[in-house]
Amino acid sequence: MTTTKTKYCHGCQAELSLEKCCPCCKEKQQTAFEASFWEKVRNIFPKNSPTTKILLASIVIYFIVISIDILMHPDYGLRNVLLEPPENLVYRWGAHLRGETVWWRLITANFVHFGIIHIIFNLYALRYVAPYVERMFGSALTLASFVVLGTGSMLCSNLMGDAGLVAGASGGLMAFIGMAAIAAHREHTPL
Repeated sequence: MTTTKTKYCHGCQAELSLEKCCPCCKEKQQTAFEASFWEKVRNIFPKNSPTTKILLASIVIYFIVISIDILMHPDYGLRNVLLEPPENLVYRWGAHLRGETVWWRLITANFVHFGIIHIIFNLYALRYVAPYVERMFGSALTLASFVVLGTGSMLCSNLMGDAGLVAGASGGLMAFIGMAAIAAHREHTPL
């Protein structure tokens, strides 16, 4: 016994056969690959978590802008964007230099990343922890916590670490993991 999936038009929800265009509303239909691809893209951002979407989008857009700046520099190329961005350009975009206490760099350093691997790991962890924190503490507190606790982590790094350039969302992310653990303890869940 074989079952066939019924396919419906994206525009008018009319039942379709294997046609490329809906006979009712004439809307072009997606292939199975296109539908699967766009479904995966939509699932990158969590549903019902506006602050998480804002944080993820802000970090990605900031990375793209910094990457374009690096690529426009005649001495650097794609390798520098992906693996080892030049410190002078990363510093120009807001990375924090330990030993300096420039207040705005303590904030912007949370959104600057050193290459593709650094940003992927931070985004991956943020994608899974932030929606839980947002559900437990609310959107406004989640955003404020990321900025304030991330800034606090940069300040602690400034006070305790050796001289060097610091950037990344790891401080805010670790705060989120702590907040998730507190919320899970309060709920008596094994998270």
